[in-house]
Amino acid sequence: MRDRILKIFLPILAVCLLALQTGCSLGKESTPSTFYVLTSLPQSTDALPIFEGDPPDVGVAQIEIPKYLDRPQMAYRVNTNQVEFNEFERWAEPISSGVTRVTRENLTQLLGPGKVAAFPWMQAYPRKYMLSAVVTDFSANNDGIAELSIIYRIADRRNQTTYLISEATFKDSSGSRLSTASAVEALSDTLEQFSRAAANDIAKVDAEQKAQASQEQPASITPK
Repeated sequence: MRDRILKIFLPILAVCLLALQTGCSLGKESTPSTFYVLTSLPQSTDALPIFEGDPPDVGVAQIEIPKYLDRPQMAYRVNTNQVEFNEFERWAEPISSGVTRVTRENLTQLLGPGKVAAFPWMQAYPRKYMLSAVVTDFSANNDGIAELSIIYRIADRRNQTTYLISEATFKDSSGSRLSTASAVEALSDTLEQFSRAAANDIAKVDAEQKAQASQEQPASITPK
């Protein structure tokens, strides 16, 4: 009789315990994610007075990001060989799109309105130069340093003739561990540094191309 009662009530008890456990799990609040975006130079930023005459039109190709960084979670570099990702601190847009967007917006402020377009092209754009770049590192570390390592190239409008290739690292350091918000601000600052360097290199290339074009022009013949 006892065995029969146990056979009947044990499965019922197990179902009740499972339902109770499930209910407790559902009642727990999950940790909400926080989303961040990179920021560009303020609209009040003056254009750089580095061009001879009117600044050239520039196209910015989609900037490439390493696969291990091209993900929603924000990355913190622990050491040379170790990276941590925070599941609850996330980018609000694909990081490659954010880096390209901010670079275009920064160059627009530095070169002047209407001078810069970014891929994907919305319309035919009369660009004179193409800026393309590959990021090799874009992260903050436990020492309070945000770092952007990047290889960039300036080419003609068809992206066939290379005028300049440069590899550089830009850093922003606070001297103490960065909060997530301050890390995003510091990473945005490294993009500002890169944008200013790229703008100066574009001005250098443009001056060289103008000088070369003037040398190649045939000398005018003065009539007797």
